[in-house]
Amino acid sequence: METDFLTGSDIIQAIARGLQPGGSTIRLFIIIFITLVILLILAARVFQKRSTRKTHEAVLAAFEKKIRKLDLTINEIDYLNRLSTCLKKPWKKYLLLTNKSTFTNSVALLQAQDPGSLKLDLVRSISRKAGFEISALPQNKKGTRKIFPGSPLKIVAPGGILFAGEAVQTNEETFDFHTYETLPEEARDITVFIVDFSGINGFQTRLVSRKGKNLYTARHSETPRSLVWENPGQAGVADEVFILSDETGDTPVHARLKSIRPGWIILSEPARKFRNGQDIRIYLTQKVSGGFWVNGEVSKISRDGNAIMVRLNHVKA
Repeated sequence: METDFLTGSDIIQAIARGLQPGGSTIRLFIIIFITLVILLILAARVFQKRSTRKTHEAVLAAFEKKIRKLDLTINEIDYLNRLSTCLKKPWKKYLLLTNKSTFTNSVALLQAQDPGSLKLDLVRSISRKAGFEISALPQNKKGTRKIFPGSPLKIVAPGGILFAGEAVQTNEETFDFHTYETLPEEARDITVFIVDFSGINGFQTRLVSRKGKNLYTARHSETPRSLVWENPGQAGVADEVFILSDETGDTPVHARLKSIRPGWIILSEPARKFRNGQDIRIYLTQKVSGGFWVNGEVSKISRDGNAIMVRLNHVKA
């Protein structure tokens, strides 16, 4: 009995005949390609969901650890959960215990939404335990009248020179503030910038008096000053900035300040890569001396990673 065996060349020829282009073969390839694309998309979504879930779990675990460390009461924790509804991302409620501005502005926003929500005893006890005791709260007012004692201020004097300061007291017509450096003698018309839950807002106002060393009185104002600085030098701010995040620890990362817009800062040439949704702190350096910190969240990143857009603050407007 004679048996036929396929040689290597026979097998290659058979495969070649099967791969010859034809209607059914092309349709098969298209189906396989589409199937692979769908599987890759589904796999990417599953990976993203797992990564997001792990991030949420880690952040919530940090929050739980923090409230145990501060020995918060049930009522205090319940109030924090209510305040977290004012955050753009409520699962980042640990910010309420680490950032005075976020905490006070969340209280103010919740009060604006529900006037009966203010629990001053809880606000005071939580802020005291968190290490940033609050003596007064921002009110639901317009312009510079929303300033409260202790509010950090940025004063732009004539010539675009920027000064850091803090509100001392406020009344119906005027407010007092002090600066860390003396304003120029010729300074009369100034711009006051306030950081709150609606972003960074500027108001044109006028000095009324100089009450002492670096202590001033200015009129309240509702006249807005647009915060759009395509050239950082317009604000007396150097184009070099420093960035801190949980991953950088105490080692700042250098970047360039490209522009400042309402609620946003655009940076370029960061010395390291960042990711979307990452919380960072940006130190803006004044050309004259010193500087100030702003808090933000990385919102957009260019494809090459050389430019990032940062949304200021984490509170719903």
